[in-house]
Amino acid sequence: MSMVIDLHAHVVLEESFGAAGAYGPELSSDAKVQDFRVGDYVMRVPYREVSS
Repeated sequence: MSMVIDLHAHVVLEESFGAAGAYGPELSSDAKVQDFRVGDYVMRVPYREVSS
């Protein structure tokens, strides 16, 4: 039996923001935890450190 290890990373380049028009991608900038949106999919994640 062989073993498979899935090792990968997700990189979002700022140059890609808005590249698909209304479909995004976009990153909200008004919260400590940003909303990353692509189309109808939204993921809430701390992409950037925001000072309080």
